[in-house]
Amino acid sequence: MGNENSIPVVSQFKSLGQAITGDFEGARRTQEEFVRKAPIVSQVNSAVQAISGNTEEAEQIQKEFLGGMSEGLNNCCHVASLGLYNPRDNVEKTIEEGEHKLEFKLGFGKLHHEHLKKMDENILIMIGATHKKLQEKFKGKEVTWEEITGCLNSCKEIEVDNKRTSVNKNDTMKLGGLNAFKTDGSADRHLSKQILVFFNQFIADPELYDSIPEKEKLADIVASTGASVDGLGTLMYKKTIHEKTVYDYAFIRFPDVERPYFKVSRVKLRARATCERNWAVQKDDNEIEATLNILYYVPNKAEIEKLTAPAKKEAVDLANDLLGS
Repeated sequence: MGNENSIPVVSQFKSLGQAITGDFEGARRTQEEFVRKAPIVSQVNSAVQAISGNTEEAEQIQKEFLGGMSEGLNNCCHVASLGLYNPRDNVEKTIEEGEHKLEFKLGFGKLHHEHLKKMDENILIMIGATHKKLQEKFKGKEVTWEEITGCLNSCKEIEVDNKRTSVNKNDTMKLGGLNAFKTDGSADRHLSKQILVFFNQFIADPELYDSIPEKEKLADIVASTGASVDGLGTLMYKKTIHEKTVYDYAFIRFPDVERPYFKVSRVKLRARATCERNWAVQKDDNEIEATLNILYYVPNKAEIEKLTAPAKKEAVDLANDLLGS
């Protein structure tokens, strides 16, 4: 395992010989390397450093130990016959790729059929015509965010509201830590709560936040901190990486009396957990990548004016029928 400086007894004889010949600095370096690279001794040293709060030194000891371990294993011609392997090969990586199914939801906010009588005709036409187009294109089908915005942009009765600023932002929440003697792969409830706080603050929109289902499930995936110990190999070294697009969610809020415009939102979240263990000490890095898009649409009065009277009446009737008026 590594060079002679990491081998018990051998390193001590080497250090003694160095001291006898007057190489006191060499003797000191030999023993210093021994307590940082020797099996068991280095792990006790690392654990003590971690428990005392010196996490950077604990991690550095683990890196030096693992470097010596890999060097020793790679240089031994009889490794295979002994059933040993390079501990750095013990890496599990799971990435769930491909298009994540978009959850698509319509919301009517404070809109009620009694309110329709108080609304401007242009708003009613916009509601009826837009809902009709959405139903024709997407009812019973899987849909992407690009298809939703493409459909809305092609609807001539509405246009992007230039008076309201659209939202396009990204943020990443990173969490990490060195956890001594952690042996399971369960979710950290404290981290789950932190993630939900980040999620809420990032969206900064109570209506949109409340409409999103299974927020706790997302938080638990990101907060799953731990590579389980299931054998000698994992006691020495194990690394697990899990990546997944957890949410891809679109929400269309229809106009109401107080907010006479469409609000079209999309939230996409990707979770990643990387857990690395060197003997008794585990380092966890967890993060959530969040993307938020919000667009606003209002009546396109110029196009609505071009509609025939029957076309306008049809759109108004559709809006009334939508809420059972």
